[in-house]
Amino acid sequence: MKKYWQKRPVVIRGALQPGEAMPIDSGELAGLACESDFQPRILKKGSNGPSDWSNELGPFTEEELLSLPTDGSWCVVVNDLEKHIPAAAKLLDNFDRFPRWRVADMQASLCAEGGGVGAHSDQFDVFLMQGEGRKRWSISDDPKYAPEKEESFFENIDVRVLKDFQPKACSLLEPGDVLYLPPKVAHHGIAEGCDAVCVTYSIGFLAPTHDDLILSYAQSAVDTRNAVTERWSDPWLEPQAEAGQ
Repeated sequence: MKKYWQKRPVVIRGALQPGEAMPIDSGELAGLACESDFQPRILKKGSNGPSDWSNELGPFTEEELLSLPTDGSWCVVVNDLEKHIPAAAKLLDNFDRFPRWRVADMQASLCAEGGGVGAHSDQFDVFLMQGEGRKRWSISDDPKYAPEKEESFFENIDVRVLKDFQPKACSLLEPGDVLYLPPKVAHHGIAEGCDAVCVTYSIGFLAPTHDDLILSYAQSAVDTRNAVTERWSDPWLEPQAEAGQ
């Protein structure tokens, strides 16, 4: 944690055993895309240039999933796995040295060869765990790709994708490998060398904003006081030059 947490990316080879890296098989994951509890969506890359992306919200029918093409133009994403799937929740035990209250959710993405969700950045500390197949991750910590740099992203599209992403480093993740990325590090994952589908799990840790911390502290202070009997007092008050002071 002293060397990497919120400081720099790192690839951890063989961090998870094969069984741990794939707590839910790809067929079951695809089935979760038919259930609303998992907020399923399909991100699709069109053929009309780099800004041609769409985000279709589920749940989906089995027929819709089976009709997806065999190329890498799509990626199915399901969320909140740890809330509904015990095997996914158990995977969190591998990260019990990190603040559990900051876990936003556990997500899984499924795609075919060449698939991904586009180059992007966000505010999460994220652990990307390769479950099935392989994925090549290209990353950059260049500040111009930070999520608040709106000018670096395509405008008026359903998917938040960087316009001109130039990576500084690349790593090919095999099943069981884990890639940690601090907040704001831009990343782009593309399925590579997959016989069937590529499955990547991710655990996102989200820190509160400064405003959230202040509001939470203020609310906690209010909740611990007796709002009926405790009032402001000022026995030290002196005559005021102006009545409005």
